[in-house]
Amino acid sequence: MVITLVVNLATGAGGRLAAVFVIANLSQIILYGLFHPDGRTMADDETIYARIIAGEEHANGEMLIRNLDVPEGRILTVTGTRLLDEYDVPRAVIVFHDITAERRHRDELTAFAGVVAHDLQNSLTPMRGWTETAADALQEIPAHPMVAAWRRRSAGARRGPSGRRAGRKG
Repeated sequence: MVITLVVNLATGAGGRLAAVFVIANLSQIILYGLFHPDGRTMADDETIYARIIAGEEHANGEMLIRNLDVPEGRILTVTGTRLLDEYDVPRAVIVFHDITAERRHRDELTAFAGVVAHDLQNSLTPMRGWTETAADALQEIPAHPMVAAWRRRSAGARRGPSGRRAGRKG
């Protein structure tokens, strides 16, 4: 697959970014190129440029680009707008924004939140068990105002938002 890309940027940054299209041999096609964020290969007609030239006025999306300089890839948001030149030939203005660092940070925070939630849940499980054991033991104690007050408080603490006992199904 060879894609011709005309890059007209004074800085040359677009050319370095587009270096993904220069594929030295067939074994690199799998490793380098344009991909969806989930890792699937992006077809030529799925690129923002192709969509704009095909007739969409505005298009945006995300892509993963892997090339020789960054084999692990960069995640980009891509926004494009259709323009017509003086001969009514469709052209496209494409803006790339590298969101790799932000995406990795978000993924790390999501993983951390999952670990914290798991650790908190594991800490609460023994407490629920001891509370139920204490409540069962109090059932055998004769009526007393302090025991009745504790039973009311512990019954509310053992129920979740749905009104069912927390930690039990059904």
